[in-house]
Amino acid sequence: MQPPPPPGTDTVSPVPMANVATPPGMMTAPWIEAPRQGSAVILVMFTAVALLMLAGAVVLHARVLVEQPQNWGSPEWLEWRRTTRLMAFVGALLLHAGVFLSLVFGVFVAVRRPDLPEIVRRAMLVGPAILVGVWLVVVFLFSGLLSLTP
Repeated sequence: MQPPPPPGTDTVSPVPMANVATPPGMMTAPWIEAPRQGSAVILVMFTAVALLMLAGAVVLHARVLVEQPQNWGSPEWLEWRRTTRLMAFVGALLLHAGVFLSLVFGVFVAVRRPDLPEIVRRAMLVGPAILVGVWLVVVFLFSGLLSLTP
């Protein structure tokens, strides 16, 4: 003879869920993984952001490769100055476009992918906003590097 079970414990053995039948007339829905919506668009946007920021950084760093003429005020010097100003403008424009697209990218993915956990979706909204804030501080502090005058 077995001793009685301790008080508060269930004496009925649990039934595995696989053996439970559905009520008559009800159909069970198969467990299908939700389709990953927008995967190709997300990849294209990520590539666009990376290429824009890379191109902007390359253009800004390539300014130092343009040799400065020795005689100040000559037509060659004025052409050099115009070239470096244009390179600074194009580089800053590409970097700013990359930062803007990263903000749009985060919002797009957070809205488009309801299958992601809520914390991930919130991070995709807050992360780009923090990136833009840090970007504005960096541009303000180092505006001499991005200035249009060499």
